[in-house]
This record gives sequence, structure tokens and C-alpha cells, in this order.
Amino acid sequence: MTFIFKKVLPTLIALGFLYLMNNPLTFGSVALPSIGKLFNPFTGFWANGEKLNINPNIELDFPEIGANTELYMDDRMVPHIFAQSANDAYFVQGFIHAKMRLWQMDISTRAASGRLSEVLGPKTLEIDKYNRRNGLTFAAENAINSWKKDKESFQYLESYAAGVNAYIATLTPKDIPLEFKLLGYEPELWTPLKSALMAKSMCNTLCREEHDVANTNLLNFLGKADFDLLYPEKNPKQSPVIPAGSQIISNPVPTKSIDTKPSVENLLSYKNPFKPDPFAGSNNWAVGPMKTQNKKAILCNDPHLNLTLPSIWFENQITVPKEGINVYGISLPGVPAVIIGFNENIDWGITNGEQDFVDLYRMKWVDDKKVAYMLDGTIQPVKWRIEQIKVKSQDDVIDSVKYTHWGPIVFEDKNHPAQDLAMRWIAHDGIDNTSELKAFSLLNKAKNYADYASALQFYTVPMQNFVFAAKNGDIALQTQGLLPLKQDQQGRFVQDGSLSTNGWQGFIPKSQNPQVYNPSRGFVASANQNSTDDKYPYYYNGYFDDYRGRYLVRSLTKLQDVTVDSMKKLQNDTHSLLAEETIDIFQKTLAKTSLTAVQKQWLDKLSAWDKNFDAKKVEPIFCEWWYNNFYASVWDELNSLVNDYDVLLPEDWVTLALVEKDPSNKYFDIKSTPDRESAPQLIVRALDKAIFSMDSLTKLNPTIDWANFKKSNIPHLARIPAFSTNFLNNGGVTEALNSVKKANGPSWRMIVEMGDKPKGYGVYPGGQSGNPGSIHYDDMVSTWEQGKYNELFFAVNASEAKQKSSQTYIFSHK
Repeated sequence: MTFIFKKVLPTLIALGFLYLMNNPLTFGSVALPSIGKLFNPFTGFWANGEKLNINPNIELDFPEIGANTELYMDDRMVPHIFAQSANDAYFVQGFIHAKMRLWQMDISTRAASGRLSEVLGPKTLEIDKYNRRNGLTFAAENAINSWKKDKESFQYLESYAAGVNAYIATLTPKDIPLEFKLLGYEPELWTPLKSALMAKSMCNTLCREEHDVANTNLLNFLGKADFDLLYPEKNPKQSPVIPAGSQIISNPVPTKSIDTKPSVENLLSYKNPFKPDPFAGSNNWAVGPMKTQNKKAILCNDPHLNLTLPSIWFENQITVPKEGINVYGISLPGVPAVIIGFNENIDWGITNGEQDFVDLYRMKWVDDKKVAYMLDGTIQPVKWRIEQIKVKSQDDVIDSVKYTHWGPIVFEDKNHPAQDLAMRWIAHDGIDNTSELKAFSLLNKAKNYADYASALQFYTVPMQNFVFAAKNGDIALQTQGLLPLKQDQQGRFVQDGSLSTNGWQGFIPKSQNPQVYNPSRGFVASANQNSTDDKYPYYYNGYFDDYRGRYLVRSLTKLQDVTVDSMKKLQNDTHSLLAEETIDIFQKTLAKTSLTAVQKQWLDKLSAWDKNFDAKKVEPIFCEWWYNNFYASVWDELNSLVNDYDVLLPEDWVTLALVEKDPSNKYFDIKSTPDRESAPQLIVRALDKAIFSMDSLTKLNPTIDWANFKKSNIPHLARIPAFSTNFLNNGGVTEALNSVKKANGPSWRMIVEMGDKPKGYGVYPGGQSGNPGSIHYDDMVSTWEQGKYNELFFAVNASEAKQKSSQTYIFSHK
């Protein structure tokens, strides 16, 4: 026995310890890497701490490089690439993207392709299933097949992938990014398909939304009269992207008449479990010389997306003198070229168009086996796509997807097969003679309006508002991409999938897409509002903002002698037009209502308030509570459906219009009470609730303000708190131009004044490095949070870049 305790037991403990140190551990659905590997002092996470003393000169040899290429890293870790060919430039861009953001690139493409569970375990299985049913890999494959037909731009993709892989080949175990070590896996080689997945992932964010099921449910629940009252498609107060009367289309393409009524008369049970953020938005505008102080065009852009660390964007400059390229701006790690930026002659920016590009079709199955369906009176078999999902520490999961004439089956109801739905989504299309990469690579070297317009002919999806300004003073805005040709109301409801005539009737000619060039008002502007007024001859539906666009147009109309500083102020403007109109309408509605002293005190306080949602103010908290309490009480009839069905509540502007025009409307009556309420009563009740809530809150926290109430933050992509920015001390609200929400907001702010040499200013909430151990991981967050900007160093030539370089890379042919 003594022998066992002295010899065997210590040996068993030692062996057990060695096992724990060298094997991954699983606790429920959470899998951890081996502790020994993670804490290894030579190759573990210690090795990812970035050294302050960097090697100032690095020489690298690669057989893929055609001629010597220089990369000069400035003090903000922005690379300035100088190459002899575009292929060499994109090789180096791929290399530096991988060096700075490899794990981000890997996890983003895993998410898009439904492969998160391979490295994160079963907790992400439903997300993987959802993305595979959406057909993101299918969409990427179709894009690749289309892009291959343009040999030049596809070669750019291959050069970029080669650069990524060249960096991966240099990695030793100690160099692997920290998140790979924490999650216990290694990077894969990059391919053009992964770049296509990055593009389709952006489509998933920007144009996957649909209201077909919600509208169908609401129409069936409310009846046509009430549906039309509560869900009109256009706000009569809207300021469209394209000013009224500035685009005349004399020969529109006719559409065929089809039945656009919903194909079902009952409530549909389908609810999308991963609906995209309905509040994702962006702003862009350009002001012409007639309104600027320096008589030079100024362009501004701030795309609003989910805020993450590492950041979505990466700053870089790419210069290829022989091919007329010298461009500065932001790129998307995983994709070559500059997406938003400027060169010596032009600048451009983008916002989401917000049109509807998803239509759902009810399937008519041949029998209960659901492997064949009816289409135009004929039997059509489904096409199977076998989806084998690898799950960390578990057996593989098979979740094969059925594809139809329309696209993948995204919903099957075991009890009600007549509710099964197929999805037609523009992101699945592979369109010949189009390539987003070709469009951006041409924009990167465009010299004038004609070049800009020509480049956009190759752009397809997602539809974007491309703002433009030029050195010569031209300004323009085009809503470009493929816009389906549809009859009025087509695609607004779930349609009959047994008739091919219910499909899109082609696409609107790109020359007739919404666009404006040098308008007489002296500026162009978009903030996700409706693209056009009622005179535009084509029907489109979508999810348009009703406040930021109107406020932006109002502000730019008033401004004269515009400067870069006034544009900085406008980009950071926290004024809420919704709050302005709400308080005005509420106070007018209560004009004849007897109020208490406390109620009057708060109304006076709100009247004096400038309606800016600034960080240190308390009025925004009260305003939000007052309006939200009122809104919830108005739509009690519809709130009862929200938990069980996909429905949308009426928009804010519709709610306020009802208060203003019909304060005794039946929808102001609370069904659960015996009284017949009207709008003034609900407004007062909501006011009392806001007063009570505010009193309770200030007792708990006397120094509460909007920033601490809102609690905006920037989470790490893997939701690791230590790698996140857990509190942002800033203002902003959904309806303001500075639309900062919980973890969504301006992902990049850019202002460029054109001239003999462009002057650019920009910032994003993060840092150039994706390494949490780097000082450049989040070094721009504070600048962004305070509404400040970095001056963007646009090097005219390599000598100028070299003078400001903190580190130089020389890429040579091996």
C-alpha cells in the first residue's frame, strides 16, 4: 500500500496533469484549448504581446511578386503600398490584411459558410444551419463562376489570396493570432471563394431583410382597409435621395400584370430567428463648390454597421503609377481594393439602398414526401445540397437543403406543409459581365464623373447609394446595383410559388436607376431614405428611414460657406427629428388637457431642450420613456401577436400622424379597459409612467445621463469581455445622423475636401491591428468616441511615404 501511495499515485497524478495540459477540455457546450499549449511561454498567448521596438526594415522574397514592391507603415499602422502592377499591390494587400486581421478574416468566412461549430462547438449549430439554408456558400460559388469570366479582376482575387497564404506560410506556432490559440485551432489557406463569402456576408447584413411574412400576417389579421391605414409605403414628408424633378425617364420598361395578393389567407408560423438589425443605416453627402467656403467639393460618408473589435474596416493606400492607381481609404479584410475612399481626382462613399431583394414563395408540394413541387402545371424535383456540418467535440450533423426554381427552402412546417417557403434572393445570382471587385478597382483609379458612372455599371449587389465628388467640382449620387423589375405591390407579400409568372420580370435598366448629377440645390445626400418621389415610374418596396434623411437635407439646405469643420459637426450631430416631432405633436394634442404641476414642469423642460441626444443630458432618457410607453399602449392589439407570429408594428411616423390627424381613432382605445380611450389620455398616462420611472432611476443613480443609460459598447467578435470596449461615453440615437446605438453606429467617418491635393479626415472605432495585445488594437476608439478625426496621410509618391514611415517592407521576387 505504501508503495502505491509513494510511487504509483504520484505517477498517475503526473500523467493526469500532463493529459490536462496537452488536451482540450469540454464543459457542456464550451470547449477550451489545452492549458499547456495556451500557457506555453514560447508559443502560447504570451507570445502575442506586441513588442514596442519593431524592426524598422523587413525584406521578404516571394515567387508570386513580379517586381519590387514597397510597403511603408506610418505611425498609425496604415500601410502605403507602392507597386509596379495591380497584381503585386493586391498580393501585398492580402499579406498585410492577413498579418493584421487573420483571425477576423477566418471567423467571418466561417460564419458566412456555416462553419462556426467546427471551432466553437454546438452552441453555434443553429446559426450554421441558418446560414447554410440561406445559401451563402451557394451565392459565393455563383459569384465566383461569374467573376471568373473577367480574367483581369479574377486575377486580382488570386493575387490577393496568394498574399494571404504567403503570410500564413511564415507563421510559426508562437506567431498564430491569439484567438486561434484560445479556441484551439489553426488558420486555413485562403481562396477566392473566401473573398466571395466576405462579399456575400455583407449582402446578408445589408439586403437579406424581408417583410413578406409579416405583411401577409398583418393583412390577413387586420383586413385591407386597416392594413393600408397603418402600413403605407411612403411618408409624405420624406425627402428622397434623388430630388423631385431631377430625373426624367421617358421610356420606362413596362411590366406584366400579375396577381399580387398574398397566396395564403391565414397566419403564417414562420419567424426568422436571426433577422438582421432593422436599424442598420448610413449617411453620405457631397456639397458642391457653390455652397463651400473654399469653392471646392466636400464629400462625407459614415456607414453604420455593427461595431466590433477587431474593426470591420482597415485603412490603406494603394499606389500603382503604371496603372494610374493612387487611392486611399478603407478596405474590407478578406477582399482586395479600397471600398470607400479617394484618389487625386475623385472621392466616393456608400450607404445602403434599403430596397427589398428577398421574396418568399409558398410551395405547392406534389405529396407529403416534399421532394417534388408544382410549377406551371408540371412536376419539378427539388435539387439537394448536402450540408455536412462539423461540430467540435461532437458527431457531424447532416442538414441538407432543398433548392427549387426560386431558391432554397428556408422554412418547412411539419404540421402545415402549405406554409413551406422558398426564398428568391438577389445575392444568389451570378450575373455575367458584372463584378463588384471590377467596379471598385475601376473606382479606385477613376478620374471624373464618366469614369465613376462607367465603373458602377459592373456593380450588382447589395444595392448602394454611391455618392461622388471630383476635383473639378462635380458632385453626383447614383443608387446602383440590380433593382428587380416588379409590378406595383409585387413581392410585398408571400406569393404563390406554383406560378413562374410571379417571379421578377427582369431588372430595371441601370441607366434608369435613381441618380442625380450636379443638382441645382448644390448638394446630394442619402441616409437610407426612399430613393425617389412618386414620379419615378418603377415600383420598389423596402425598409426606408424616415428621419435622418429629412434632417440631413434640411441641414444642408440651410448651410452656406460649408467647411470641413462644419461637416465634422454635422456628422456628429445627435439631433433627433423624431423627438422634435413627437414633443411638438404631443404638446399640441395636450393643449386642452388639464395637467399637474409636475407634468407641466417636464413639458417645459422638454420644450426648452434642443432635442440633441448628447451624452451628459437626461432629457433623452425621459423622451424615450415617454414615447415608448405611449407607443406600446397604442399597439396593444398587435403586441398580442408578436410572440407567436412574425409581425411588424406601425412605423413611428404613422403613429404620430394618427395622433395628429385622428386622435380619437379606434386604435387609441385600450381593449383591456372598459373605457374608450383617445390619444390625449394615452399620452398623459405615458407621461406619468415616464415621470415615475425617471424619479425611481434618479433615486438609484442621481448622476445618470444618456450615455450611462444607453450603455453603448464595442464587443469582441467572439464576445470576449477582456477584448471588448465595454462602455462608450458618447451620445447619439437611432434617428440622429450620429446614430450610435447599443453596439451599432458609424463604423467609419470620412470627410474629404477635393482640390489640387485632396485633404482627407477619418476615423473608425477600433484600430488597425486585430491583435488584442497591440497598442493599435483599439487606439482610435477614444478619438471616434469624442467626435474627433485623424488627418489621412495621402502620399503622392513613395519618397513622401518613406519620410513618414515607422516600418518598411520590401517585397521582392524570389
